[in-house]
Amino acid sequence: MSEVLWKSVIGFESTHDVSSDGQVRSRRRVLKQSKSNCGYMMVNICANGKQKTFNVHALVAQAFHGKPASKMQVRHLDGNKENNTSANLCYGTKSQNERDKLAHGTSNHGERSVTARLTTKQVNALRSRVKFYGCIAKWARELKVNAATISLILSGKTWRIA
Repeated sequence: MSEVLWKSVIGFESTHDVSSDGQVRSRRRVLKQSKSNCGYMMVNICANGKQKTFNVHALVAQAFHGKPASKMQVRHLDGNKENNTSANLCYGTKSQNERDKLAHGTSNHGERSVTARLTTKQVNALRSRVKFYGCIAKWARELKVNAATISLILSGKTWRIA
C-alpha cells in the first residue's frame, strides 16, 4: 500500500487537511463523514464560528489535482461515489462523467431516473407495438403518460438505452 499523504484543504489551509485516502481532519481530529441523498460523501467544516458542508471528492480533488478548469467536474474512475482516494479521482467534462456513469452502470437514465413514469419493459413493448399499431394518443392513454412523452421515446430523445 502507498503512504497516506495529507494536504491542506483549499480555503481552510490553517485549520483543515485532506488525505490521499479521502479523510478530512481538523487540527484536532478526523472528521466524521455522512452520505448525501445522491450517494456522495460529505463533511462539515467549521471555521470562524460558521459551518459549511462540502463534498469530500471535491476537497480531495482540489488538494491533490488542483483547482478545476471552468465547467470541469470530478470523476470517480471506478464509479464508486464513496471511494474518494486521490488516485480514483480526476477532472473531466460533463460528457466524460456521463459516459463513465453509463460504463459503470451508475447512470440514472431510464427507469432509474427519479422522473421515470415507465419501465424499460414498457418502453421496449411500446416501441415494437407502435410500429405496427400506430396511434400515439392511444398508447399515451393506456400508459397514463402525455403523448409528448411517447413521441420523445419514439424519436430517441428520451429512453435511448432501453
